[in-house]
Amino acid sequence: MGRMPKVQIWGYRCERCRHEWVPRDKDQDPKVCPHCKSPYWDRPRQGVQKQKDENRAKSKAKQR
Repeated sequence: MGRMPKVQIWGYRCERCRHEWVPRDKDQDPKVCPHCKSPYWDRPRQGVQKQKDENRAKSKAKQR
């Protein structure tokens, strides 16, 4: 039996709950995440990047 070709599917990922989905209407961006209902699905939480930067700095300090 032959191998099936890989297909890439285009969709969205919620920055809040990490839910991934394929929209029904491809011409319009979703207003809310279908899983957590957040209207801010396309924006990361405030302070998350700051926490990541602090953790990265701490891990570099421990390596020294």
